[in-house]
Amino acid sequence: MSSARRVCLDDPLYPAALKRLASPPPELWMLGAARALRADARAVAIVGARGASLQAVTLARALAAELARDHVIISGGAIGIDGAAHLGALDARGETVVVLGSGIDVYYPARHVTLFERVVACGAGLLLSCFPPSSEPKRWTFPARNALIAALSCCVVVVEAGSRSGSLQTARLARELAVPVAAMVGSAGTAQLIAGGATPVACADDVRALLAGMPANARAPHQRAAQDEALEAEARELLSALRASQGARRVSELAVVLGIESTRAASLLLRLELAGYVEALAGARYRAVQR
Repeated sequence: MSSARRVCLDDPLYPAALKRLASPPPELWMLGAARALRADARAVAIVGARGASLQAVTLARALAAELARDHVIISGGAIGIDGAAHLGALDARGETVVVLGSGIDVYYPARHVTLFERVVACGAGLLLSCFPPSSEPKRWTFPARNALIAALSCCVVVVEAGSRSGSLQTARLARELAVPVAAMVGSAGTAQLIAGGATPVACADDVRALLAGMPANARAPHQRAAQDEALEAEARELLSALRASQGARRVSELAVVLGIESTRAASLLLRLELAGYVEALAGARYRAVQR
């Protein structure tokens, strides 16, 4: 591919972070803004299931949009959580890196061709591959892709995953590289990760707290109080609307009632769910919990 750049191990553009791997790829192919891989980018990987729930996809997109304000968003370009993460970064006009499990000129999955083109065209995104051009995706190429995602990140966030999800492999590789791992509650895979020591997170501020070197629940009392106060009015309004409905409501319906974005409503609902005020149901619906 004429517009893609081939980067060898001794090239100044070769990311130093990848040299932490036991077997760094001898060559990389890049298409787009290579500066997204600069040493001080503090990239955050947002990964998860291909067959993710609508709620998880919405949360991943919102999380990426918020974190993209001061971090590069890295993911694997797959259907589900990966795609949502890249879209969130694009929503925020931030930087994002798509690590492919195929050659740089083989856009897989095919339904994400437009997404990949947007990543390159935005001027702040990058497609990255460790496989020669024309390489088709194979079962073995995705573990190699996951290793790159883990090594390039300063934190890996798993939004939703099954017990055998490939994103759990990314988390395991991250731990081996001493990269912090965070997970959102609500799925079998993330429950495994949290039980194994991953930090539970519910929003971008929790991820930032982890990156600052302290668990989300270890912030100073005045910091927690300030954040709770900022959230309280909007969250209370949403909870009141849900209670008034006397039944389950969709995220999109609640967003319309409050006049806010669906991604914001989903984030507030997750916080309320973690606090025990609401219950998530199938179909991205919620109902208030009787207390």
